[in-house]
Amino acid sequence: ELAGILELGRHRLGLRAEGRYTMKLASERFTRVANRDQLLIPTYRRAGVRRDPGDILSMTAQPFFRLAPHVAFTGLVSYWRRGSDVTTYLTGQTPVAGAEASVLDTGTAADATVIGVGFSYVHDGRHRDGILRMPVEAGFSMERTLRSGSGIVPARLTSRLVFRVYKALTKQ
Repeated sequence: ELAGILELGRHRLGLRAEGRYTMKLASERFTRVANRDQLLIPTYRRAGVRRDPGDILSMTAQPFFRLAPHVAFTGLVSYWRRGSDVTTYLTGQTPVAGAEASVLDTGTAADATVIGVGFSYVHDGRHRDGILRMPVEAGFSMERTLRSGSGIVPARLTSRLVFRVYKALTKQ
């Protein structure tokens, strides 16, 4: 996985942008080979397959407006895309009659756009007495899948509560 975050701000306005690429690794397994919408799949359709899941790319922009020194109103626009899986029968595996292994790849490619709003609290840990203590980050947001272009994507409404405390791993 490769990810990067860029944060820009001036006065009360700011933007946090994030990009992420996740390379999924292939695996081998035994599964029943049939369409996803088939309800009961007989055991004779069980076969060894190699599944190479599609990679994931996501980009997120979070604009924010500071209401007070540590409190901000935030927005969110996120786009993600998952590539199609590639499934093949294992070497030496007899194919299931009338079913290609690629039937398992149907609907695996997907993409969606998510929007949201929320509030955040961020404190760098420096208190009035000048002593540096643990930085704290907390937030609440509501997110909604706005649209999807392909694949199976949940049309969910998400409430997210975040609380983070930052602590050094080594004593300095």
